[in-house]
Amino acid sequence: MPMLYHIPKSVSSPIVQCLVELGLVGDSLVANELSFADIKESSYLDINPMGTAPTFQDGDVIIWESGAVLTYLLERYDTHHKLHPASLSTTSTPAQIADRAKFLHLQHFIAATVYPFMASLYIHSFKPTKQQDADYVECSKK
Repeated sequence: MPMLYHIPKSVSSPIVQCLVELGLVGDSLVANELSFADIKESSYLDINPMGTAPTFQDGDVIIWESGAVLTYLLERYDTHHKLHPASLSTTSTPAQIADRAKFLHLQHFIAATVYPFMASLYIHSFKPTKQQDADYVECSKK
């Protein structure tokens, strides 16, 4: 059975959200929650030698970059294009081309630009309130 290895409240959270939205978690696919310590264990490093999460395993296919995992999952399992537009072809209309371009832009913008800021703010919030940088928190929220 296909398996997503992920750490809750990390970059894999949007992937899990997509899988839940598509009704795949449970009968069709397992979302295995890990800790930061788990991804450094030898059994996990055998699957993902980078020791990062998420990692997705689907038979012989093993991928671990979050953008690649999300794209693979959508193309493989979102066959009715509920969460993403169809891939382009030589017969794609201008509207389909524009929709696909917007989707790709947003998908990569979230993973490469938005999420790192959110993750940094989230990690900063673990500090005691007196040790938090109020200006940083306010700026990050904007």
